[in-house]
Amino acid sequence: MTKHTAATAEMTMPATTPPTKQPTTFSITLTAPGTKLVLLAIRKSDGTGMTTATTIDVVAKKSTRGMTERHTNFDLAKGAIRKQAQAAEKLGWTHRPAGRIFAAKPDAFTTLPTPPTAAGTKGKK
Repeated sequence: MTKHTAATAEMTMPATTPPTKQPTTFSITLTAPGTKLVLLAIRKSDGTGMTTATTIDVVAKKSTRGMTERHTNFDLAKGAIRKQAQAAEKLGWTHRPAGRIFAAKPDAFTTLPTPPTAAGTKGKK
């Protein structure tokens, strides 16, 4: 009779790792004054890809979708919107980096300031 321990159980059980989940969307956002352009690639359940372009009027908060294309796989769809983004930048759209960007305010003074005087004490002793 064989005695089972935790060590022998680990050796006999196959090591399985859960499959990594593939991303289902990929997007690039470009801006122009008062308007956003969102280029979106979508992974379909059958493995194909689809791309769309959406313009969003920031002031009126209205969107318009167009340029829908189907691709044989998701990687081709991602490549297609990258090419579209490059073409859009040549037309004047700007690519805004993701996340918040820290921008320091300019200096208010260049030399040591004089201390303020207390209100109401000027001329009184």
